[in-house]
Amino acid sequence: MVAYDERVIQRHADSLYARGRRATVVYGLASAAMGLGIGYTFSYAVTSGAAERESLRLLLAAALGVFGLVLGLVAGSQRASVLKLHAQQALCQLQIEVNTRARSPAAPGEAPPGAPPG
Repeated sequence: MVAYDERVIQRHADSLYARGRRATVVYGLASAAMGLGIGYTFSYAVTSGAAERESLRLLLAAALGVFGLVLGLVAGSQRASVLKLHAQQALCQLQIEVNTRARSPAAPGEAPPGAPPG
């Protein structure tokens, strides 16, 4: 049988917090890159490949890139909140276990904590 190890829960909570800190940036950058790619690809269909419309293509790609960035930041922020909530739940359970262990009743034949000897 595997023994209880509170360090596992602490490491898991630390990992969740680290992932939460990175989530907003990763989601934002990935969404911005997708927005740029989709915008630039879509701009070729709209402008029908004319060379003088290159600035319009770049403007459309940049606009969709910024839109993707904003959506990614919002989604990343929500994901970060969920990850931090899970970390807090794990830490809460860990603290409950620590507090319960400290106040557990004495074994048969032993005096309860704080009781006078004898």
